[in-house]
Amino acid sequence: MAIEAHSGILGGKPVIQGTRIPVDLLLELVDAGLSVDDILKEYPHLKRERMCSWCSVFPGTPMRPIDTKG
Repeated sequence: MAIEAHSGILGGKPVIQGTRIPVDLLLELVDAGLSVDDILKEYPHLKRERMCSWCSVFPGTPMRPIDTKG
């Protein structure tokens, strides 16, 4: 999942590439106990593959198990 920051988008906060979804929001959601499936339900335009690759970008993130077939 690519991360980008532009001064014209959310004041330069890091966001998921091509969206206005701040990275810190996703970290907060995971910290609150949401699974990848939960996040994908809230943000259906995000792709499962991108969310799974997030685990390698933030290896310390406590990601709950997901069904990778869905």
